[in-house]
Amino acid sequence: MNQSTYHAVYSDGGTYAVVYDPKERKTYLATTDGGFMSVPYLVNDASFVRYGFDYAAPKGLRGCDWATNVGQLHAHLALLTPPAKPTPPTPVPQAPEDFRVHVEAGDSFRVLQEVGAKATTQYRNSRQRARQEMLAQLNQPNAQKIQEVRRIQGEYAAQKRPRGGGEFIVKNQEE
Repeated sequence: MNQSTYHAVYSDGGTYAVVYDPKERKTYLATTDGGFMSVPYLVNDASFVRYGFDYAAPKGLRGCDWATNVGQLHAHLALLTPPAKPTPPTPVPQAPEDFRVHVEAGDSFRVLQEVGAKATTQYRNSRQRARQEMLAQLNQPNAQKIQEVRRIQGEYAAQKRPRGGGEFIVKNQEE
């Protein structure tokens, strides 16, 4: 069975040679310098998919022997341990915006009232500004809407006119 090689397959189609160490019961990637490294889950932004093997049967091998060899290769393939998927970083919880009024210790009630009034004024001004911007945006003339309204009004006017445009209507007949 020396005609077989095991490899790790990644999502970008890349394959890398792997070696199984039966003493440690671990799977390693073979490096170009002849060393070994543990199998990473991500390689160049490609994730691990599966382990596979290449098997070239010797010439003249019977079909039943080929099936036995492939069965042994699959049994050996089951020993290869896949890399663990890295855990995503825990999101940093964002603190809600603090709307409380901060006042130095020992300040009088009058100072608290002034700070409260200032905060209220700022809030009202920002709301008024946002409302004005929204109204200005809604009131922008839209040429397409104007043209559509004119077309519809023209259709209504055409329906209300008598046939012939009213040319036979006589008003105030004087002779």
